[in-house]
Amino acid sequence: MQNIKNRNQLTFDGMPSWKGSLSERKVKRLEKTWAGVFQKHILPNLPIEWLSQNYSTTMGRPSKELYNVMGAVILQQFFDLTDQSTLDELAFNQQWHYALNNYDVDDQVISERTLWNVRNLLIRTEAGRNIFNTIVDHLIEHFDVDTSRQRMDSVHVNSNMAKIGRVRILSRVITRFLKNLKRHHRKLYDDLDERFRDRYLDEKGQGYFGEVKPTETRIRLQELAEDLYELITLYSDNEAVIGLYSYGLMERVFGEHCQLDSDKQVRVVGNKDVPSDSLQNPSDVDASYDGHKGQGYQIQVMETHTEKAKTKDDAPRLDLFTHVSVEPAHKHDPKAVEPALEDVSERGNRPQELAADTLYGSQDNVESARSGGTELIAPVYGKKSSDDFQGFEFNAEYDIINCPAGKAPSRLNHYALKVHRLW
Repeated sequence: MQNIKNRNQLTFDGMPSWKGSLSERKVKRLEKTWAGVFQKHILPNLPIEWLSQNYSTTMGRPSKELYNVMGAVILQQFFDLTDQSTLDELAFNQQWHYALNNYDVDDQVISERTLWNVRNLLIRTEAGRNIFNTIVDHLIEHFDVDTSRQRMDSVHVNSNMAKIGRVRILSRVITRFLKNLKRHHRKLYDDLDERFRDRYLDEKGQGYFGEVKPTETRIRLQELAEDLYELITLYSDNEAVIGLYSYGLMERVFGEHCQLDSDKQVRVVGNKDVPSDSLQNPSDVDASYDGHKGQGYQIQVMETHTEKAKTKDDAPRLDLFTHVSVEPAHKHDPKAVEPALEDVSERGNRPQELAADTLYGSQDNVESARSGGTELIAPVYGKKSSDDFQGFEFNAEYDIINCPAGKAPSRLNHYALKVHRLW
């Protein structure tokens, strides 16, 4: 059952919520820290409806206070804490109490399971983007952040998973499927050829695919591919088994690592033929591979950037991230520009000028951004020309009018390449 406290009703009129828990001197110090910003600008703007919709308004035991737990999940990510450290901070740290406006000892102590459940709900409902957009838009408006000039780039994030080879990927998806088959369809599992149980579920058999010499890798891969295909075809007509998530993983991995010859013989494809968006580890099915940066994810980030204060008397300007999107590591940067500009446009934060690296500055992106009122500025792709264009005069079509000596060209050659900026 929903438990959402209206903190305005927890005190007498004019009585601060912290009265009786904190001294005025301590509160003055807290207001100058991150805790003061969080309480004033983030906590009241949390989209609590994304979380409350998962709880009944009338049935069940009351949940832990939702603003408090939702805020704790956000602070855990902000400070990069373990679950246990998060519970300790929530229970004992007065900065957290002030930030969450939480002075009820019952709300300050929650179980690890409660933290897990709320975090999983936020992930499942994709509330993270809504939380980010809501809070950032409020901060932009409150602090009068200048969004006319922004810049964009990407960063690679390594997934918290083991880096495993192809042999272990194939063996692990088979093992996971057999465990699910045993749990949900015991009779089918008992009727299965014993060699599958011996190879993939018996502790002694695990070493068969666990430690493989380099010279044996190809042989083991072929055996795994044939086992994978046999299991897939064996249950291809069983709707209940096909519905298992682990069965879908087997189909995916087989399509990424194997092929059928014209005579229906299973063949393992070469390493270079495995797609970059292939499964990297069954424990993280969304992670992919980038040839330069490795396994994991890519995060596209757009942020404001204002000019530095020219004098000491000029007030410093606040810069904020305006757009963040997470995508698999194999995605290409050029395709991220249009969705990012659409996102900030819908929220009223579209920049007039967007600076980005070379890969973002394709001609299509430049023209698309310009059609929406944004000038995309990016270096020209390729090596820097040895020619120095400073001093030349150009018209709107980038034809040379005069050289640095002030003389008009006697002849102009036009090429198919469209150059949107030459300097």
